[in-house]
Amino acid sequence: MTLTLPDDILTGLPLPTRGRWQPQRAGITGLFHYDAQVFTFYRGRLLLRGNNGNGKSMALEVLLPFVLAADTDPGQLSTFGNRNRSMYTWLLGHDGASRHASARGYVWVEFGRLGPLGQPEYFTVGAGMEALRSGEKLSGLWYFTTAGRIGIDVSAGAPGSETPTKEAFAAQLQQLTVQGLPGEIRGSKAHKIECNRVLFGLPQDSYQSLLKALRQLRRPKLSDKLSQKALAEILRDALPSLDKSLITSIASGYERLDRHQATIEELQETIASLRDLDAAYRQYARAQLWQRAQAIAAGNAALDRAAKKAEGAVAKRDELAREVGTLKTAETELEARRSEMEGKLAGLKDSPFYSEGRQLEPLRQQAETLQGVARDSQSRAEDAAEKAAHATDTATEAYAQAEAQDSTVERAHTAVQQGAQLFTLLRRIYEDLHVQLQDNPEGVPESVVRELRLQLRQAVADGPVSSFV
Repeated sequence: MTLTLPDDILTGLPLPTRGRWQPQRAGITGLFHYDAQVFTFYRGRLLLRGNNGNGKSMALEVLLPFVLAADTDPGQLSTFGNRNRSMYTWLLGHDGASRHASARGYVWVEFGRLGPLGQPEYFTVGAGMEALRSGEKLSGLWYFTTAGRIGIDVSAGAPGSETPTKEAFAAQLQQLTVQGLPGEIRGSKAHKIECNRVLFGLPQDSYQSLLKALRQLRRPKLSDKLSQKALAEILRDALPSLDKSLITSIASGYERLDRHQATIEELQETIASLRDLDAAYRQYARAQLWQRAQAIAAGNAALDRAAKKAEGAVAKRDELAREVGTLKTAETELEARRSEMEGKLAGLKDSPFYSEGRQLEPLRQQAETLQGVARDSQSRAEDAAEKAAHATDTATEAYAQAEAQDSTVERAHTAVQQGAQLFTLLRRIYEDLHVQLQDNPEGVPESVVRELRLQLRQAVADGPVSSFV
């Protein structure tokens, strides 16, 4: 059986296997105890093992995220968060014997990916630095990016040889650029922007947060006592601090939400109270309407009876008037006849027969009869006149009752109309509140609530309740 090994294992150079950037190799030249050390990643991962003091933490400090952040602040470099070690420490400060007066070194990380056509692409980021023991600080620092590969296309120093100067390294990058592998030396700010553009493409704020998270996650012995709570705290610490204006804006928003919620709750309570009032007032109004309807019906019935009674009284009055006229005519005729009889009686008294007493008794009886008839006619006329007067009074009283009943019916009709108007107002208030809640989810303006309450109080003060009292 023949076993074919991948080229990256045979040649010792890893090849990209994915379409996104992954670390392929990293290198340290001329720092601490590292002469020219290359670390090879396997599928983007690297495991460092060794005794204490061998330089594991130092490798973390000078590689990632330093080559991406371009920040030499000791607090940002140290994996423990202290400030007692700097880049000068790893160049010359670690040498207590002071064997060298100056030093120069390079650190770099190589990223790789597969291009759109499956071809490998590389992007190497790193930094070069030099220091003098007399100054006890870095005397030079430069950052670079290149599409070439260290040790293959460009050299950052070999074991046992002197590391290239900044000028010599820049000349190599320029030559690679001419060959189609662009590279350039930049300042810290431009270098950080270029790394973000090529590798991540994030907004600057997000890129800063990413670098902060990388510093938190590179802490030594992170996995010894790793828990969900500890990991959450680490990631929380990696987040950028919030802007005070943003916090103030969010707090103001929550306060507004609380006020809107309170307004909504108050409006809901108002609506519930109005519904209770509506239910109670509807029941009361139904009872009042029923009573008024009964009064209207009774008034209409009384009005009909009074009208009929008035019509009967008028008819009776007319009949009695006609009877009085007849009696007066009869009285006039009897009066004329009596006058005629009295004339005849006077003639008889002047006649010779009266003196002789002949026919005296028949004439006397006839005269008494005529006088009785006259008295009877006068009595009947007086009775007829009294009945006519009584009929006139009855008719007048009937008309007065009819007018009073008509006034009662009119007031009842007015009360019904006022009750209907109040129901219409209550319905309009509910509809207005509903529309206001739909148009204003954050709350109905207080001015609208006060206006609706004022309209309701005025309607209750001027409505059917006050009219019935």
